[in-house]
Amino acid sequence: MEDAPAFSKDLTFLTEDSVKKLDQWRNRKDLITIGVVTYGQDYLLKTLINSFKAQISKNWKMVILHDGPISKDLYLSLVNDKYLADERIVLLTTESRYNDYGHSLRNIIIEKYLNSEWLLLTNGDNYYTPNFTQNMKNEISKDKDIALVACPCILQKTDPMKPELRLNYVNNPTIQIGHIDMGQFIVKTSFAKKFKLNPTAIADGEFCVQCVAAIKKEGKKIYRTYSIDFIHNN
Repeated sequence: MEDAPAFSKDLTFLTEDSVKKLDQWRNRKDLITIGVVTYGQDYLLKTLINSFKAQISKNWKMVILHDGPISKDLYLSLVNDKYLADERIVLLTTESRYNDYGHSLRNIIIEKYLNSEWLLLTNGDNYYTPNFTQNMKNEISKDKDIALVACPCILQKTDPMKPELRLNYVNNPTIQIGHIDMGQFIVKTSFAKKFKLNPTAIADGEFCVQCVAAIKKEGKKIYRTYSIDFIHNN
């Protein structure tokens, strides 16, 4: 059994093998970086990882950033069940918990770990169809000026009158705060790096709105797909 690792201040594992894996990960030139923020999620995080390992298009890499120290049980479960065996996937953690809806963690991902042409930011409790990355790849290949692609999603939401039930409905992406989820779109890295997420904001749509404004200002294009490839767990 492998022990849970210690982590350094710059979010890298202190073990030699883990540092080597992170260096190898950084050197990959995949089309899309999948930036995942999570806190204490077990089977939902594993579902997300499996949904990307099942992707038709393999041209992606994933960085999972855990908000604060990760429990030994969760870490060993991820390692022993081979969720982290794929060289495209790395797990990192912060020394202490930010507890700000994942926004500070997303900023860290953008600043320190984003070196692909495109970025998807998502949460550890979401998952995607096997066609997601391929459909994104198909869309961005249509026009060299495309800088953001959004897709509709299945949104799960609790019914306040019946808390034991969850309602499922299709959320079509609207570029407006409160109407688009972070996991609903990929954006070119050059635009993602222009902005920081607001740690005090609950909704994460502000980042999308800022990116879209910059994209339009530079005369670039925004596309929407018709395929529902994203399942959002509230």
